[in-house]
Amino acid sequence: MEEPDQYEEQLKEVFDGFDASGTGALSPDELAALCYSLQLGEATPTLLGTLLQDQDQDGSGPSIRQKLVSDAIVQIFHSSFWGKMAGN
Repeated sequence: MEEPDQYEEQLKEVFDGFDASGTGALSPDELAALCYSLQLGEATPTLLGTLLQDQDQDGSGPSIRQKLVSDAIVQIFHSSFWGKMAGN
């Protein structure tokens, strides 16, 4: 089994810090606070819209799981990094 890398572990720690209920999922408000704390800038509204789409599985309101958030944030950082590299 593959070990999680240090960035995934750090993202999980940050995620857990915003998971007030301790359920392993964020509410829309918690997700927004996480995005703003990571200073995702222009990516925040798109990320929020994408992650919140179709996430109300049980009728209790949308909640976003840690793995989904981590994958999306890694993709944003990856795109941002390569975009900056291409501009140099």
